[in-house]
Amino acid sequence: AALYEQAPTPAKGQVGRRPEKVKRTPMLMSLFSLTCLFAIEMLKSKSLPILSSAWYDKKDEATFADILAFVRRDIWVARHFNDSTFEGDYVKIRPEDWDALLNQLARAA
Repeated sequence: AALYEQAPTPAKGQVGRRPEKVKRTPMLMSLFSLTCLFAIEMLKSKSLPILSSAWYDKKDEATFADILAFVRRDIWVARHFNDSTFEGDYVKIRPEDWDALLNQLARAA
């Protein structure tokens, strides 16, 4: 019930505070827009993986969750996992497993 209650109207002559919802909306829309713009730029060189599941058929359409995971994974790889040195044959985790782990992390976060 508290989510739907209307904020009290300020008394005549008082300056009222803006509801928190009004303050957050522009920031959330900005983050949404930036994420979509990052994804559009990334799509010039990579393909967007679309996760499917048995309970939800997206008909090959990406959702915002797919886009967010796509951008998040790319940022993580570029920022945290790209500066390791290559030591020949020494591999602690196979590249396929590493890729799968990063995909799972990007979707879970």
